Amino acid sequence: MLTQTATFAITQINPNEFVDQLQFNQLNPSVGTLQEIAISWSGSQEDFVTIESATGGAWNLDLANDLRLSDADTFALLANAIDPDLSGVLGASSPSPLQGGPMTFTGGTGIFSTDNALYEGTGTVDLTLTEGVVNTLFNSGPSDVESFGGSSASSGTVDLDYIYTPTTAVPEPSSAALLTSLGGLMLIVGQRYRRKRLDHAAPVA
Repeated sequence: MLTQTATFAITQINPNEFVDQLQFNQLNPSVGTLQEIAISWSGSQEDFVTIESATGGAWNLDLANDLRLSDADTFALLANAIDPDLSGVLGASSPSPLQGGPMTFTGGTGIFSTDNALYEGTGTVDLTLTEGVVNTLFNSGPSDVESFGGSSASSGTVDLDYIYTPTTAVPEPSSAALLTSLGGLMLIVGQRYRRKRLDHAAPVA
């Protein structure tokens, strides 16, 4: 197995998702035949938002967003960040910044992709890392409460594993085997030479 590691540190700002590329080397076919591609990951994520109400009052909400990794055919959910039951009391027309997290995450896939052609060669392959928008889900609060802004920050590592069958090199003959073969050949030649001399020897009078 051959493992490569990429690190990331990204910041997403609503209303847009944040997209980044993680680059890995392809598996050189001279090394072996690729069988499977697997990934694993770990990191942390936190969300930020500001809420406000003209009348003020108690509130309760959840913050949610996700972090995804994909190639041309497959995607994996690295983190589904949900910060539940955040609560507090708003003053009238008094914006209140909130922070959810940081939440740590870790995970992995058995087989991430079956499209081996993307990962074989002598170049590189890009995996797309996407951090989704932050969603504010109000469970309760003043009728005019609203959220604005919204951002998230994530950092961590992604490991890409190539499971492959190594190329088997054709073994070269060892020095001992070569010397043995040469010795046997010389012995055969010597025997034939002696036999030939005996066959042509003159008869004794």
